Amino acid sequence: MLDQLDNRFREAVKSFWEAREHQLEKQRKAGKVDAGTRGAVTGGTQMGAIEVLLTDIIVHAGLDLHHVHAGTAVELPGYYRPEKQWDLLVVKDSQLLDD
Repeated sequence: MLDQLDNRFREAVKSFWEAREHQLEKQRKAGKVDAGTRGAVTGGTQMGAIEVLLTDIIVHAGLDLHHVHAGTAVELPGYYRPEKQWDLLVVKDSQLLDD
């Protein structure tokens, strides 16, 4: 896995930017363009490939997959705001891992 890390990272970043552009174009076509660059990130799909890559790295480092929470409705109520949704969290023994 580590021998492919450079290529996977490049592909994940490429996917991120392609998803942002696709979301912005989709908004333009629908006639609902958000201010500034917000329209490129409100679709919620741009982090998918990066989530997969980071999950693989975390599991390769020795954490169990069930400690990794990604996708929709991943929240830490009250941490920054009552309903802040995150793309990926790692929680073990009821403790957020942040190092």
